[in-house]
Amino acid sequence: MDEALQRRLEYGKIGEDAFENFCKSNKMFYRQFGLTKMEGYYVPKEVFYKIPKLMQCSPDFWVVKNEFHFVECKMADKKSGTHVKIKEHDMAHYQQWGTVASLLFYIHNPMYSESYMLKLADIENIISTGNCKEGMYEENGKYFYEIDMDYVRMYGKKV
Repeated sequence: MDEALQRRLEYGKIGEDAFENFCKSNKMFYRQFGLTKMEGYYVPKEVFYKIPKLMQCSPDFWVVKNEFHFVECKMADKKSGTHVKIKEHDMAHYQQWGTVASLLFYIHNPMYSESYMLKLADIENIISTGNCKEGMYEENGKYFYEIDMDYVRMYGKKV
């Protein structure tokens, strides 16, 4: 696994751990769902890219309290804590998952000790109104939306 991907996965694990702690403290039933890490190990790159794209972009968790939701965990930028990035490619697949059940984003910002839940529709609204920057990852050439944490705070529910 290349170093940039390894670092991103390790940083993302912080957000997933924060989400698990949130679920436990709120007595929510949850299960890890995504493919990034299964049964204690990361899916090897040569296997991962043979898996259908929809499954590659599966949400990180599913959770049930009063109703069922898929949950995708995201982390605020580790250097500044001022924004979160979401790949354009992934958004199309999150929208497909959103047709099966409600999809929520859990955005964790360790720099400011805060976490927010947003609906997929909230993220779509931020993007469609142009209230985000856009860019491309140097490591893989994938296009992303950079959403300012002020919009996350405005649209999301602090948890």
